[in-house]
Amino acid sequence: MKLVIPDMSCAEKLRRFRQDFLSAGEGTDTCGSLAKYEEWTPGTVPGVHFVIYSGKGQIERGNSMDETIVISVSREVRPSQVLLRRVMAVLGVLFLLQAIMFSTGFMLPCFLMVICYYWYRHTSKREYEYTLGEDTLKIERVSDHGRTLYYEIPYSEIQMVCLPDAPEAMPYKKGGTIPVVKKDYTSYREGVPYYTVIVRDQPKPLKLLMDLTPEAIRMIRRKNREADIKINEY
Repeated sequence: MKLVIPDMSCAEKLRRFRQDFLSAGEGTDTCGSLAKYEEWTPGTVPGVHFVIYSGKGQIERGNSMDETIVISVSREVRPSQVLLRRVMAVLGVLFLLQAIMFSTGFMLPCFLMVICYYWYRHTSKREYEYTLGEDTLKIERVSDHGRTLYYEIPYSEIQMVCLPDAPEAMPYKKGGTIPVVKKDYTSYREGVPYYTVIVRDQPKPLKLLMDLTPEAIRMIRRKNREADIKINEY
């Protein structure tokens, strides 16, 4: 990998980002070094394109010149989902053996079980991308068939960012005083901090659960000074 630094101000931004990110306890990359850098893709805005692997199923990419951050979140597969997949696979094999040994009528349930297996495998695999751009926060689902845009939220509509168990988040919980529309875009990975993001929306506020990094929280704070960021260390 190659590091390209066009000027000292860009290098200083990159150095500060790297120190802030690592000091927040986000870990190191898969090679064991502090960070991993890539040369900026030709044809885009010249600058430094940096990739940091947290070791927690989360990847952050950013451009130090246009302040775009992309966070990729891969949802962890639950043990119950793995068990259900195995049960469907075993049933499919049993139906196939019965069709070979006894009757071809078992081919139909075998075929249906195979379809159910691949459908469930596709739907249970969840990968999201948060893109923090110049004016908006975008949330997309990434799959083998492409991308699906869920939300594109202007920073001015973000009302609050806090920890899920913070007192400020209690009115937005189930049974709380403020009815909300809740969406969960976290990884479910143990040890990965996630945050509650409250967005002004009609007719009800939007409550998002997201695996935000320290730099992403600081960027939301810079873009919307009126947002109530209840995370003092950021």
